[in-house]
Amino acid sequence: MRAAVLGLAVLAPLMGCARDNPLFGATGGQGTAGGTGDGTGAAGPDDPSVATAGSSTGDRPSTGGGGTGDGTGDADSGTPQACTNGELDPGEECDNDSDYCVDCVDSGSIEWTLLYSGGLAQSDDRFYSAAFADDRLAVVGRVRLTEDNGAGSDAIFGLVDPVLGEFISEPLVLETAEGQSLATSRFFDVVVADDVAYAAGALEFAGGGEGQRPAVAAYNIADDPYLDGLYTTFPGREAHAMTLYGDELHLALSNFGAQGQGHGTAVVLLSSGQPFSWFSAQVGDEGNAVTVLGDSVIVGGMVGSSAFLGVSNGDTPPTPLANLGLIGDGRVQGLLPLEGDLIVTGFAGSDARSPWIGRYDDEGAEVWSTVLPGGGTAEEFETATQDGAGNIVALGHIEEPTAGHLMVFSPDGVPLFEQVYAFGPETRLSDVIYSANHAALFIVGTQPRDPDDVSVGKDALVMRLAWDL
Repeated sequence: MRAAVLGLAVLAPLMGCARDNPLFGATGGQGTAGGTGDGTGAAGPDDPSVATAGSSTGDRPSTGGGGTGDGTGDADSGTPQACTNGELDPGEECDNDSDYCVDCVDSGSIEWTLLYSGGLAQSDDRFYSAAFADDRLAVVGRVRLTEDNGAGSDAIFGLVDPVLGEFISEPLVLETAEGQSLATSRFFDVVVADDVAYAAGALEFAGGGEGQRPAVAAYNIADDPYLDGLYTTFPGREAHAMTLYGDELHLALSNFGAQGQGHGTAVVLLSSGQPFSWFSAQVGDEGNAVTVLGDSVIVGGMVGSSAFLGVSNGDTPPTPLANLGLIGDGRVQGLLPLEGDLIVTGFAGSDARSPWIGRYDDEGAEVWSTVLPGGGTAEEFETATQDGAGNIVALGHIEEPTAGHLMVFSPDGVPLFEQVYAFGPETRLSDVIYSANHAALFIVGTQPRDPDDVSVGKDALVMRLAWDL
């Protein structure tokens, strides 16, 4: 952890209260008063994701041994009791007001880690993005499966159980790079609509980048997931991000090759499944983020050497919303709508980068912004999410050591919390999402297989963090 942030001392992790199902590990249900009889308690579930009622008789809760009394009653429904009352009472280390709650934990502590690898030396396996599909976590990225494709990779999609920290079924790999020594295919982003998960990225059908093109894969996830559609008729070479806009899927595209480098947005009609596209070849090089703000589609990236925001009504190419050249060189990496404004994440600088986050209104005017001390070649905020308290959780990278960097800001830009996750050289954390149902953050990225020898290769990473700031 760095010694200072914005001139402040490093912010210590704050205590939180984990809120798993309060029946986890219980040995009896809870009876309610009624007729006569001895009280006995049935066993509660061992699985924290299931809340089934035990049965008991008696005039008081049972914890496995029976009670005696003058009443009979049914067990309660298994609905979790409130862990908190909103206040830190005397003697509490965190807001933990029920005996059914587990002990206080440090927010940001790792609850489980899931790694995935193609198993090959020097592979660079990585998950780039995650999204919830009901109570399943969809993850996408890249994996190298065969020696034939050398430094190449194939795109991967998987579903993870957010409680157990394991894949629900074997991840699906789209093997376009097989036999191609330099073919690089990968998914950068995922969104879910009903029973379909859409994965966007770049697929390469020939080595050396010649056959690379933007792509959207549609996975049916109603039951066991399977590939249900593949669309590759977009301009450019890479689809870095996407968002739902009504019944349309909008993509941020990059690297237009012969058409001139620039930004673009393509559209897939979800209702028909038939794609059509439009784009704007601006003078610049990358489109990295896209979101919906009110009735507009916002695209973020880099024009020339400056961070760029473009706005569209969904039917026309984006026009500049704001040229954020006030920070000098830089790039927009992520966009998060917040109360009618935009939270923008990225980096300031070019060769030497500094993590940057800011809040901007719907006309592009700055509300607040922060540029952290940096200077490395990979220091940036990749993305941000909003937690249950309304705070902004930003995720990115730092150097010295190379590590994932998580930092929390209040909606008005006040730093609240900072944590560094150093798993070895070239650790990269790419996406973070918050789940109120699990009182947790879920993060994806990559970490070295051997912290002492990065040449062994890197594994794709999913981890769950306790979170209750």
